[in-house]
Amino acid sequence: MKIYNGFIISILLITPILYADAQIPEIPEFKEVSGRYVNEALGVEVTFPDGWSGMEIPSMPLLNNSILTMVSVTPGSMADISDTNMPIIITLVAYSGEKIKTTQTDTTQTNEPNVELEPKCNILSFETKKVNNVEGMLTEIECNIEEQSVTYIMKMFSVYQEIDDRINSISLMYMANKDVYNDHLNEFDNTLNTLKVSNAKPLSFKSSEIVESVNVEGNNIDIKISSNSKITDFEFDAENKAIAFKAEGENNSIGITDIYLGNVLQGPYTVTINGEAAYYLTITDENGNEGIRIIYTHSIKDVKIIGTHVVPEFPVSILPILALITGVTIFMVRNKSIHKI
Repeated sequence: MKIYNGFIISILLITPILYADAQIPEIPEFKEVSGRYVNEALGVEVTFPDGWSGMEIPSMPLLNNSILTMVSVTPGSMADISDTNMPIIITLVAYSGEKIKTTQTDTTQTNEPNVELEPKCNILSFETKKVNNVEGMLTEIECNIEEQSVTYIMKMFSVYQEIDDRINSISLMYMANKDVYNDHLNEFDNTLNTLKVSNAKPLSFKSSEIVESVNVEGNNIDIKISSNSKITDFEFDAENKAIAFKAEGENNSIGITDIYLGNVLQGPYTVTINGEAAYYLTITDENGNEGIRIIYTHSIKDVKIIGTHVVPEFPVSILPILALITGVTIFMVRNKSIHKI
């Protein structure tokens, strides 16, 4: 079973992202893969690095009439991966699911994943990227598997297709142990540049906009928030220069929240999600309002943003200048008074 080790690990890490129940189905027969790979049924083509080889799972049925197709390659071959050797893998994932036939959502029910099997993951970076005229989402994710005392980093580019009554999510992913992640990163980037996906559309996230009003020294100031999560329990703590809220969404899906807080709280910021440090992007809207973009995985997240100072408040760095100006003013007033006497 050593030959399957790396492939199985990649499935264990990827499936919770694609499939909320995090159940691993029975694995069908493998087909050897190397060099240029073409899947005409999916309209996908990619060229893997020289000297890398691996296997393809043609199709793997999941629940709800979903289908998973996977191709993974590693330096050398899968047979070189032992039970103690953490894999370095490039994986092409195609997830096909039926379009949702109703817009109604039952928010009272959630599919809680098996926490013991689910790796703890943090999003390190997020950006949109165009590859061969296809715009997609490029994400870096760090995952810690406590049972194995190992940390992986994954870099993944994703787009989607709409074909008839189905939606296909196409992702090309590089995964490696954190200690050797950079060793083959260039090979993944070169592989990504060869990716071609027909009928692809850029990933989109349906966001809702809300406005939270906060009170700063007697003034009501609006903070605009755009998110594909349900935002609740919003709080502004002027004394501690902090904003906090809850973000909720479907388990294991990606959440994105843009919060335009520059008119209330100045950076640089410290962002935590569930008490752990989190990555953020600095953004500006069409009106020049400054904010930050936070990316995370659902379901419920406690988000906290700590700034440098509250905007109406004088920053510490200018207090000596104010003291000097005040001192000079007092001196001039006193000097005038003496001359008048």
